[in-house]
Amino acid sequence: MIKNIPFEITENDTLQTLFTKTGAYSLEQHENLESIILDKEYEIDFNNGIISFGNDLKFNFKILGTLSAESEKWHWAYDDEDVGFSKDLLTDAFKIKDFGEEFNISHFKRSLFDASIREAHILAMTSSVLLGANSYYVADFDEIYFFLTIYSDEIKGENSAKRFIMTYDTFQKAYNTEISPMMALEGYANLKGYEYKESLYDENDKFSVVKINDSRIIVGFTERGNVSHIQTFIE
Repeated sequence: MIKNIPFEITENDTLQTLFTKTGAYSLEQHENLESIILDKEYEIDFNNGIISFGNDLKFNFKILGTLSAESEKWHWAYDDEDVGFSKDLLTDAFKIKDFGEEFNISHFKRSLFDASIREAHILAMTSSVLLGANSYYVADFDEIYFFLTIYSDEIKGENSAKRFIMTYDTFQKAYNTEISPMMALEGYANLKGYEYKESLYDENDKFSVVKINDSRIIVGFTERGNVSHIQTFIE
């Protein structure tokens, strides 16, 4: 079910640790999607599992779950069979359920629970990477938000040291209360296939190095694990 994830997943993992490891990569993928669709309105064909943006952009999708803005309830799509969606549209949600049961992750195996829009994005960001999707998207149906996994080879982005550090810095600042910045850096580097090394001056002074071709990114961390500085040597 979970394919090509370059780090070990164990029963000690939680939604928080998995989001920490996958979130920056998911943010990059979402930015790649947004750079293609721009401000185009979407049209969804639930019968064929296709979401369209204008006449030229058509992507395959699966339904992960929904969030009600009124009740702030998250509902996994694997519990929506009675709505009448085809089973094919629900396969990703069922894969996440199976994953949650295998590794005892309550947020994945409980079908309905309270969640904010921020928490719903965290669920979708984590799930989309674990599932090997190219991105995720949120469609608003009168404040019932459908969270979708998107599949298309057209969703591509820039692979560069500059893009990597900009995305990582944006992610660690936006989610600094939910993640470990050092773990996030390692997870992002691993998912991109970049060389990662963690070093230590002393027990209170840590830094990590990411090698991207001939470029180097050095990120220093405080004793509490927050980012203290970022240095780039870009070739």
